[in-house]
Amino acid sequence: MWKVVKTFIFDYTADDFHESVSVYIERPEILRRSFSHAEISSEQYCLVSDLPTLASNLFTLAKESPKDSIKSKFTSQLRTLSNNTNVLEVVFRDLVPKRSTAEITNEVILIDKATHSYAFCPLYKEECWWFILELRQRNLSLYCLFSNDHETNDWLINVLCRKLISWCKTPPSHSRGSLCLVDKSVYLCHYQNLKAKHAQNLKAIWRGTDPDKFIHEDIAICAYLLTYWGSEKQVFVDICCGNGLLVYLLDDFGHLGSGIDLRGRPIWSSWSNLNLKEKVILPEDLFENADWIIGNHSDELTPWIPVIAARSNSNFCLIPCCQWDFKNRWQGQGGYHGYVDYIASLGSKIGFTIKRDKLRIPSTRRECIIGLKNDAKLQADHFLQFAGEHFQPRPLIEPVRNASQINKRVIEEVINLLLEMLLVDSHQDGKWRQGSRISMKLVVDRLGKKSLQTLKQQCGGLQTLIRNQFPLFVCNSGHIQIRDWLKESLERQKSIGTKKSKFCPFLKYHPDGCPCTVDQCCFKHENV
Repeated sequence: MWKVVKTFIFDYTADDFHESVSVYIERPEILRRSFSHAEISSEQYCLVSDLPTLASNLFTLAKESPKDSIKSKFTSQLRTLSNNTNVLEVVFRDLVPKRSTAEITNEVILIDKATHSYAFCPLYKEECWWFILELRQRNLSLYCLFSNDHETNDWLINVLCRKLISWCKTPPSHSRGSLCLVDKSVYLCHYQNLKAKHAQNLKAIWRGTDPDKFIHEDIAICAYLLTYWGSEKQVFVDICCGNGLLVYLLDDFGHLGSGIDLRGRPIWSSWSNLNLKEKVILPEDLFENADWIIGNHSDELTPWIPVIAARSNSNFCLIPCCQWDFKNRWQGQGGYHGYVDYIASLGSKIGFTIKRDKLRIPSTRRECIIGLKNDAKLQADHFLQFAGEHFQPRPLIEPVRNASQINKRVIEEVINLLLEMLLVDSHQDGKWRQGSRISMKLVVDRLGKKSLQTLKQQCGGLQTLIRNQFPLFVCNSGHIQIRDWLKESLERQKSIGTKKSKFCPFLKYHPDGCPCTVDQCCFKHENV
């Protein structure tokens, strides 16, 4: 009944294997993005027969028994653990989906560590998702109950098994997942309720920035704070509040707060009765009635927020982004994660109890630092010596430097030049051409001085301009190539659905047009 689908050479220890599988058991959302988290309980029994037989018996039981009785019927077949017997660990795992309309997947995982075997048995799921992993000497084998579902087999082989092997060498994120400080079920409930209540209405009034990113980011941050705070109402100040959406969401839930930013936003007029202020924030400012100081992407004020919170006798929640120290740009080692370590260390030196977590937001910079107050006020005052001499708030009007203000004629000249260089060695034989891969240096050499000077005035220059031309090009490791759009468009439609609000750039610029049909492409094919 159980068939070997694939066998891998395994060059690690059995302990590495067990540790790697435990990551997938405890954090399935790393690989299966439709799930929010797993709720797990486990029991130990006497191993009465081999693992495949037990899994087959459970499969038969799942087909024949009512849902509520399977667990009790199955465990009644097992014997209580006694001395000198092999141990069968039975894990009951409920996979909680992100979407409120989807059902929880109930799964039983049978573990026999003596034979290094794991049987994954998702009740009420297709038979193709029942599988066994077994490590024997240097071979890792994947067994499936039914092996004729090629899509599932492909995922088990090329995603799950290969990832388990790679985790033996490098565990994911040092085994620290997201939402570690909150109850994931409560968080998910808040997130789904906020999204259902606000997301569509907010998109209708949104101005300027990408609504999908910023609306869902603030909804996720709000859900996190609501879960962390619990039922007790809080007074908060959101420093560098930007569009004010987080203030709006927390206020709607009954928390009393205000938002302050150097510049007001047009969308502020949509938030009725909110306390939003346009004001320059200085390190010596106090917010003595606030329970929490919030800083989400607070730029040059980021290192000052623990100082402001300590002097205000408040807790703080900080989501660092741009890397600043007290004087100017932070020049320390370790990139973004090194900077987060620096800010957390600063909070500890001031006297806060520091806790760290990862948020589930559409951003690569999603580290969250929680600072809980104790006797922090005395340790904060000496940091103010930097304020008068070094602190410089942003100007009221900042120049736009993301390559979006470049003249359209210059952008089109660069795009056409790139396509010419990438396709120069490709012969037109009736097939769509992806062309070759060229170095950024070659493009720089071909561009005229005037064009380069124009691009250099923009933050990121040529590389930023190229990255902005989605989906035409891929820019990686100093090289450029045309994107394999047929493959990626189909993958995007599978994962996020079809959103045809913009016209297809391949039809506009590529001499062969778009490699996709109208149905396959994520962009419009009309009126280009």
